[in-house]
Amino acid sequence: MSRTIHVAYSRNGAGNSPMSLAVERGLFAARGIDLAMDLPMPRGEDVIKKLESGEADIATGSGLPILKAAMRGSEPVILMSIENENVFAIIGARGIESPAYLRGSTVGICGSEDQDGIMMQRALRDWDLDPHVDVTMKIFEGGRGAIWRALVDGEVSAMACTIPEPLNARAIGLPILHDFMDTPEPYQSGSVITTRTMADAEPELIRDIIGAQLEGIRLFRDDFEAAFPHLKKCTEITDVDVLRQTQILFGDAMLHYVPSEEPLRAVLKDVETFTGQTMDVDVSRIVDPSFALEVSSSLEYPNTAERAEDHADRRAN
Repeated sequence: MSRTIHVAYSRNGAGNSPMSLAVERGLFAARGIDLAMDLPMPRGEDVIKKLESGEADIATGSGLPILKAAMRGSEPVILMSIENENVFAIIGARGIESPAYLRGSTVGICGSEDQDGIMMQRALRDWDLDPHVDVTMKIFEGGRGAIWRALVDGEVSAMACTIPEPLNARAIGLPILHDFMDTPEPYQSGSVITTRTMADAEPELIRDIIGAQLEGIRLFRDDFEAAFPHLKKCTEITDVDVLRQTQILFGDAMLHYVPSEEPLRAVLKDVETFTGQTMDVDVSRIVDPSFALEVSSSLEYPNTAERAEDHADRRAN
């Protein structure tokens, strides 16, 4: 008898494509898991709240909502890394030729508890713009898909988002005001999460979930034709070249799937720097590499050491 596992995840997230592919190919089913990707949410904050409420058994999300959940005492646990580098960029609307054009304008964010809001504040302060005075930060309940549409229509002047939107922006001629990928830094931009309660109670199930996900990542990385429909569905982008670049970047990033504390600590530092809020959380309690390490050993799956040089070459191209 299969076990149904409910997954919460952000809409428009390319990082969810390998999981979707693994479900289609029966990789979870082969391990007795009926993985239901039935909780697509507009924002990262909403994703984590589904995990906290018990509606989701696992989730995919970025660092800031995870830290917020830990502050609320929910004990989230990062099981796998999806993207542990800063792949954010600040995209401008047509006619926004430089950051100076943002003064007095409206920029779009998902919310104060979502990572794009922190990245927008970070960029604005780097440009000597006060995010509370020099711009209006408008929250979009519909998430980054809604912000993207507003940006293209000229309703907002800028947005902060991760791959693939920066690639799509370049393809349609929107300006990139700042690309954080130009200076690589550890940053927990995406991860697979559960609760400490579930991790402690059902370790074998967690290992099966990670094993199926790793098999999905291998297929996603090695076969663009297999990955393409899932990238298209998860991102709502149709440009083949953009999706091919996205597959390369995420495929390489996902080789670095064993989570570590440094990327989450980088997010924590930004939160405290740009909000003035002290976050009393134990990062070592949130990040648990033990499951991924054990599964990778049994699958003989490559991980961190085999990624860096190839990843840098692909990203440069």
